[in-house]
Amino acid sequence: RRVLFRSVRGLLQTLRPSVLDELGLQSALEDLIIPWKKRHADIDVQYHLDLDNHLFNDQINIAAYRLLQEALTNITKHALATKVTIAVNIESRAKQKWIHIIIEDNGVGLNSNQTFGLGLPGMKERIVGLDGKINFTSQDGTTIEAWIPIK
Repeated sequence: RRVLFRSVRGLLQTLRPSVLDELGLQSALEDLIIPWKKRHADIDVQYHLDLDNHLFNDQINIAAYRLLQEALTNITKHALATKVTIAVNIESRAKQKWIHIIIEDNGVGLNSNQTFGLGLPGMKERIVGLDGKINFTSQDGTTIEAWIPIK
């Protein structure tokens, strides 16, 4: 019983990190960035998070969290970056409030001949599924820029 309980709990943590419920999106993002930054001390990581302690719905929280998580995973596995910049804030555009996320690295960039796994398509699916927008650019590294509407 205990083993099953721990397995289910671990699976739920993987699917929905409890830090989102306990601390909110901004703290959850910091909880991703700070340990990642420590594990990758050879990478200069700069970040600015300004979400005004705003509370977002579950779908927004999970989409933003998973976007950053997948981006950091991709940087670790593929980018060979020495610098990463992350900015997450709230912006108003066209009478709508948005969470604006920018993740930039100075790594090798995206290879157009590369076949992508679930990472980038999964990011796009999560953001577009919330009526958001996401762009991937690869020039002197990779930039992921996303806008998630706040409803």
